[in-house]
Amino acid sequence: MKKSMRGLYLSVACIFMAAVMAVMMGGCTEGTGAGGTTSGDAAGTTAGTTVGTTETRLNENEIKLIFEKLKDEMIFIEGLLFNGYTHFYDKVNPDKTIPSEPLYLLTTDPQFKSIADIRTFVEKTYTLGCLDRQDSFYNRYMNSEHPLFKEYNDELYIRYEGEGHGFATDYLIDTLIILNQGTYFVEFEITSTLFLEPSDIAIFTIKLVNGKWLTDCTFDESYVNDSNE
Repeated sequence: MKKSMRGLYLSVACIFMAAVMAVMMGGCTEGTGAGGTTSGDAAGTTAGTTVGTTETRLNENEIKLIFEKLKDEMIFIEGLLFNGYTHFYDKVNPDKTIPSEPLYLLTTDPQFKSIADIRTFVEKTYTLGCLDRQDSFYNRYMNSEHPLFKEYNDELYIRYEGEGHGFATDYLIDTLIILNQGTYFVEFEITSTLFLEPSDIAIFTIKLVNGKWLTDCTFDESYVNDSNE
């Protein structure tokens, strides 16, 4: 009789433990599902700025933030770095020139010690495709008969009376309108300015390259970018 009762107690205990385990397993499964949802939300948050899910798209505000940073870099490159001696006005040594080429003065900006430094800086803002299409850019400033920049004895010199690029174009961020976008590119139109006044409608494409958004367009504001290029 005692053995029968002991067996009954063991059976009830086993059933009870099995029920508890089932509840616990159900809770774990639900928790995993919730964790999956959290992971999905995180992926959705980062997908706009990194290579990720194909169904995620940037919204207009995100694009404005990206392009606002890019346009500031563009203004520096177009309006200062490549506008003759604007950026290097107080960053040259007038007593050190290239022999037989007195217009070329030694630059003293530690950020730009070579033509390679300039290229690297420019290519952090513009795609290589953009620079290739704008043949006159590197040819004009690096490869012409009288380039803006030259290297001599492993040092960077600038033609201090060289030809500038003109005024840098600015853009009114609040006028940005999305035209088209895919996983790795966004095409939009935006109003450019001339002397701080609204001017033309420019069309841009920005592309995601190695996890960073770059401008895929020309330096000429009259150029209308073809998103199929």
